[in-house]
Amino acid sequence: MRILKYLLLLIVVAGGVSFAWLNAQPVSFNYYAGTAQIRLSLVLVLFLAGGWLLGIFSMLRSYLSVRRRLSQAQRKLNLAEKEIGNLRSLPIKHGH
Repeated sequence: MRILKYLLLLIVVAGGVSFAWLNAQPVSFNYYAGTAQIRLSLVLVLFLAGGWLLGIFSMLRSYLSVRRRLSQAQRKLNLAEKEIGNLRSLPIKHGH
C-alpha cells in the first residue's frame, strides 16, 4: 500500500512538472497596483490554490457546526449510558 501511495505521488509530481514545463510562457498579469509578467503555470496554480482555500473557508462554518452537534450528541449518549448503568445496579423491588 505504501508503494502505491509513493507511485501515485510520483505520478502527480511528474504531471505537475510537465504541466509547468508546457505552460512556461510569461503572461501579463494586471492587478490594481500594477502589472507583472508571470509564468502562465504559476498564475494557474495560484488561482487553483486560491479557489481551494475559498472552498475550505466556505465549508468551515458548517463543518464546525456539525462537529459541535456531534460533541453534544456524544455527551448525551455518555449521560444516558451512565443512567442505564445506575438503573441496572438498583435492586428490583417486588410490589404486591
